[in-house]
Amino acid sequence: MVKRNRRLSFIPGAYVFPGGAIDDADTDPAFGKHLPESVREQAWKTLPDMPDSGRALGAWVAAVRETFEEVGILLARSFDGGPLELSSQDTATRYDAHRARLLNKETTFLDIVREENLLLSADELVYFSHWVTPAISPIRYDVRFFIAPAPEGQKPRCDGSELTEQCWVTPDEAMDGFHNGRFEMVLPTLITMEELANFHSVGEAVRAAREKNIETILTSIKNISGRITETMPDGRTVENLPPLFRR
Repeated sequence: MVKRNRRLSFIPGAYVFPGGAIDDADTDPAFGKHLPESVREQAWKTLPDMPDSGRALGAWVAAVRETFEEVGILLARSFDGGPLELSSQDTATRYDAHRARLLNKETTFLDIVREENLLLSADELVYFSHWVTPAISPIRYDVRFFIAPAPEGQKPRCDGSELTEQCWVTPDEAMDGFHNGRFEMVLPTLITMEELANFHSVGEAVRAAREKNIETILTSIKNISGRITETMPDGRTVENLPPLFRR
């Protein structure tokens, strides 16, 4: 989990999963040769509401890119299937430099992938859920969550700008912190944590995600007896403890 900078306008101070928007560059057809065949074939079938196959495939590219940008974890491997090895100081330093240049817009993610001749491990990213903000929200998003095991030998480090902290946390710890006012989360994150709490391992959660029927979740925000609440389509209601927007 990463903590958003309290100076940001959207959900300041909230703990979220790494991620962000699909950039136009994420849909570049040149990524095709750097993606597993299974992902190229299934992306649009998995996300049929996307306008085209390129945009659907871009969701997987964006997930890999944003995770690298925000926390320095890169889901990738060599074309022979070998893991991306970042344990040596020289290699770690090289990828740190890649990340810094990417964050400073001095290079593109595609350029890095080409330079290192990487195959993105997008086939390890399993589609988990789809959330759309309530129409009343002044800032809206259409977000898709993916789940994947963290690669061995890579340690998360937040960017220090948009994100100020990172931590490994169990679902139960996150939910306990939320209900005690110590761990601010918005509803999609909270509900995801509740769902993940049903599993005993990452592998079990990933296997279950592969069998899920994903439906878009559109919540509603209501004022109930002076309490601002957010309600799920199934009727579950949660009081919005964290500030959604900084004015």
